[in-house]
Amino acid sequence: MSVPATSQQLKMLKQAGILVQRNTGKMVYYSFANPEVEGVITSLLSNIIEKI
Repeated sequence: MSVPATSQQLKMLKQAGILVQRNTGKMVYYSFANPEVEGVITSLLSNIIEKI
């Protein structure tokens, strides 16, 4: 995925309230806004990886 496409996806996830953004100097860090969302996504990814 290109950098502009990744930025657009991150922007959409932030607007939806799924991610929060923290700026430190030139660096931008993203994290899940809600630990429950993180758990759900982690579980989904684990299930997908098991099936590969």
